[in-house]
Amino acid sequence: MFSLRKPTREIINNYLEEQSKKPFSYAETGALQTGYPKGYVHVNRSVLLGKGEQTFLKGKEAITHWKMNDLGWVYPSPESSFPIEVGQVFATQTWSLGLWLLNPGKILYVIDESDEQQARYGFGFGTLPGHPMSGEECFLVTWDKQTDEVQYSLRSFSFPKHLLSFLGYPYVFLMQKRFGRDSLRKMQEYCRSLEKK
Repeated sequence: MFSLRKPTREIINNYLEEQSKKPFSYAETGALQTGYPKGYVHVNRSVLLGKGEQTFLKGKEAITHWKMNDLGWVYPSPESSFPIEVGQVFATQTWSLGLWLLNPGKILYVIDESDEQQARYGFGFGTLPGHPMSGEECFLVTWDKQTDEVQYSLRSFSFPKHLLSFLGYPYVFLMQKRFGRDSLRKMQEYCRSLEKK
């Protein structure tokens, strides 16, 4: 959904209600759990958040509050209070080139597991028809208990779905790179800011 004005909460809620009744906009739902399907642009980025259980818990908290999507030009919409659960429909707002975009998705799976080797928390979502791209994305925090390192990773596969996204794909590609870079930095900053408290 494209708009010249920032969408109101009422518009967003109505839009999400409408999108919740629609199927995913691509066929390979859940594919990111096992690999990358052909025919899409693949992204795999990660960053070290720090070490230890407390850092892992901070990273988990950041994902729970959608901090990886709160970047100053991308925002959780209408607020960062969507529960992280399978089937949850949500949207992010993007401000770009004088337009507001609402990017709807639905959570496909939640990862919340721990054993002697590692602990992981995050989720993956698929795009809905109103999203300018088609594909899947996963946000994940992993604590390697052997090295004590905590990593945040961002993985996705996508392809332009909307005509404007297709025609302007070089710009869209740059925005995807910017999102990845800013998301990793935001997660680092969030964890480090909590360490100082």
